[in-house]
Amino acid sequence: MIRRLISLLALCASLSAVQAQNFGVALGVPIVYEHLPEGRDYVPYTLLGQLEFPLRTRRRTVDETHWFIVVEPQINFVHLPVDADRTPLIDLDPDRAIEFGANAGIRYRLPVNPSLRLHAQISAGPHYISRDYPGLQAGGYIFSDNFALGADLPFGESGRSLLLQTRFRHLSNAGLMEPNKGIDNWFLVMGILF
Repeated sequence: MIRRLISLLALCASLSAVQAQNFGVALGVPIVYEHLPEGRDYVPYTLLGQLEFPLRTRRRTVDETHWFIVVEPQINFVHLPVDADRTPLIDLDPDRAIEFGANAGIRYRLPVNPSLRLHAQISAGPHYISRDYPGLQAGGYIFSDNFALGADLPFGESGRSLLLQTRFRHLSNAGLMEPNKGIDNWFLVMGILF
């Protein structure tokens, strides 16, 4: 399963070199995470693909475009450590889980100067989480909603840039199964765009 997802990320990256204006990869580290009723923390680390497709208008060229469609295939490795302040009510074994899926959304980029571009993004998409979290969230098919603010720091004229973001993510299944209280996380994301 993990090989297939990595192959999908590689395929998306190779296809995007022809069609997307930017493609890249990023790593997200949680800075705020959910405390599960079971007495554990939900600590996901995310590996994101980044594909950007410019929304062009008749009046703007690709270089003048500020709006982009964003596609983000991702795989997330979840660590479930025991919350130091609480005793686990249920022994979750193993203490790891996996999520995978893809988000699509829109990104607005504002060039401030040649070495700084700010952006805001909203995206959502289908995901899969590998386990149930009793009292909080049913496993299986789920949705991921993301809101991000960040900056791109171009490396001169190379076409590459450093991507920095802070991102809020909400996971829930839109009431398809119970429980459905949702899982919320804040991430710091860093990556490279080509």
